[in-house]
Amino acid sequence: MSVRAGDSIWVPSVSARLYRPIALALEARGIAADPLFAEFGMPSPATAGWDVRMPLPQIANIWSRLLEVTGDPHFPFRAAEHVDLTTCDVITYLESAASTLRGALEKKLKFLPLITDAIEWTLDEEGDAVQLALHERPARPPLAPVAEFLIGARHVFLERFGPPGYHLRGVSFRHPAPAHSEEYRRIFKVEPSFCATLDQITFGRAQLDEPMRRRDDALSEILGRYAEQMRPSLRDRETWRGRVLERLKSGIDPGIAAVARGLGVSPRTLQRALADENTSYLDVATSARRAAAEQLLRRRELGISEVAFALGFSGSPAFHRAFRRWTGTTPNEFRARELGAFSEPLVAALHEVRRVN
Repeated sequence: MSVRAGDSIWVPSVSARLYRPIALALEARGIAADPLFAEFGMPSPATAGWDVRMPLPQIANIWSRLLEVTGDPHFPFRAAEHVDLTTCDVITYLESAASTLRGALEKKLKFLPLITDAIEWTLDEEGDAVQLALHERPARPPLAPVAEFLIGARHVFLERFGPPGYHLRGVSFRHPAPAHSEEYRRIFKVEPSFCATLDQITFGRAQLDEPMRRRDDALSEILGRYAEQMRPSLRDRETWRGRVLERLKSGIDPGIAAVARGLGVSPRTLQRALADENTSYLDVATSARRAAAEQLLRRRELGISEVAFALGFSGSPAFHRAFRRWTGTTPNEFRARELGAFSEPLVAALHEVRRVN
């Protein structure tokens, strides 16, 4: 699913790491998670970095597949119960270390785009109650499994890491009531509401200023600085140029068709979106390959031929020609300038020593 606003196209994405609790819930049932996720072009949530993002079109149908393979209509709650600090992302650690529940939620709302722009949370204080509501972006009709997992995971996190006195006053869902609601009452410990205006949880306003169970001011400050440093890269990734660069950062170009498919759009749509940003796929691919080449050339242990091979060139001469075209200098000259005397002859000598030993 994508949204075109004016001349720009936006495709929401989700950190693959957020599917780690789901993978654990599958494995608890004896179901191999990685092959299932691979059906949707997703990397393993167990090994993917928290900054590895998947476009929403690739995962929009995953919940129907999860319900199919598990045969469990309440599987979203099983997955939500696997939420803890070992299955989540750096933003969740930042939340857990906050001084108060209010501080934790403020950090969640501020830094959520670092892990997904497919959803957002809003916090509404009214009287002595607080409503924490889930909104999907773009807005769409109720999708019960998604809402159940996200609302359930949010509640489980707050129950485990929020203030000791945290408890719900209410929980509501936009989708119709299921045939049986015992699992809802077990998870949330309140009577659920269905066919509501919002997917949300409600709790007492006084809880906002109560301390988190794992309050750690020093850790909160460190993680906060780290998250702030990530925000510029987030802004770049929100452009189409940034998304393509992220896909091509290895220096290997699989072609516009493969990159477009990975981003959930057609090659023509991707070309048009890049043109809207005054660039082209060729320009971005060339920039990515040059950046990867310069990064590899700064690695002292790699020979020029190895760098050429890593970038997919047929041999060193082709790499030399391309690098001179990009930079006006040769790989050896670049390496000598960047690393001083530690240039190709010395690297070759080191390789020979390693081979002999």
